[in-house]
Amino acid sequence: ITNNCDRALSHAAFELPEGEVADSPLDGDGNYIGLHNTYDIENTTNNPFYSIKFETIGEGIKNGEFEIFEYVMPEGTTMMDYLRIQTKAAGEAYQLTFNISECTF
Repeated sequence: ITNNCDRALSHAAFELPEGEVADSPLDGDGNYIGLHNTYDIENTTNNPFYSIKFETIGEGIKNGEFEIFEYVMPEGTTMMDYLRIQTKAAGEAYQLTFNISECTF
């Protein structure tokens, strides 16, 4: 995710198939360490939708900085046709929906 505005990223949430939990990272695994920041993990949450959520610890990325978020789904998980991603910065939420072909991991 690249944040091209001057407001720092507070979280990024990635929709999961209903009832599925990512194998990694888990809530109790400690913090997720990205390229530019450290994040607290909510795996799973229903806020903003059923998802894995990376909450920024400290000031988040901004002004063209980017971050790579990785999570691992259990083998055999059937993903949805669409993937929603929400990012939030300075109280404003932005949501994207990606059309992905149905696949099994």
